Amino acid sequence: GMPGTSSRHRGRRYIDTANTRYLSPYAVSDVAAGMPLPLGFALALEVTNLTNETYADLENFPAPGRQLLLTLRWRHGGERVPPAGRGAADDTGTTEQD
Repeated sequence: GMPGTSSRHRGRRYIDTANTRYLSPYAVSDVAAGMPLPLGFALALEVTNLTNETYADLENFPAPGRQLLLTLRWRHGGERVPPAGRGAADDTGTTEQD
């Protein structure tokens, strides 16, 4: 399938009541692509934090660097499975219904 992209940006956030300490702003991009396969299988490739940005949403808890995720999904009964990207399936591996 066609690749999908997403980005998120956070500005400077103060982390004390006196507004003297803050977390730095950041921008992070992800990309995903996938394809349906026979017999209800789908293959997806996702790269998160594409530029390997160093950032934190909480003080002293750095976010992960670049990650490469390769996913093979199978749906019982051979139904089509959404091929790529975050949110395509919940923690049980089932897809959301429209």
